[in-house]
Amino acid sequence: MSYIIKHLLDGENLIYLARRHWIVFWFASIWAVLAFIFLFFVPNRLLSFAGYLFAFLFVFEFYKAAIFYYASEFGVTNKRVVMKTGWIQRRSTELLLQKIEA
Repeated sequence: MSYIIKHLLDGENLIYLARRHWIVFWFASIWAVLAFIFLFFVPNRLLSFAGYLFAFLFVFEFYKAAIFYYASEFGVTNKRVVMKTGWIQRRSTELLLQKIEA
């Protein structure tokens, strides 16, 4: 269950729930392409070591991006705008719609 859904006020309805854009996985995909190229298309053993290094960087960057992606939520309700980021150290920001409209 979503953090925002769990923390709705009395009489509050969720209008829109969003997550970060998939572009956060961009660097991981670059490392994956480089690892694939160096592991499967480069015959030199020394350069294939670089492929393993790129594969390690891909895994590291992918998990970092996945945590960043899934640990962030953004929601709009009929009373406020709520933004939650972080996994272990959670940070949430809540803005009343009356403050934003004025």
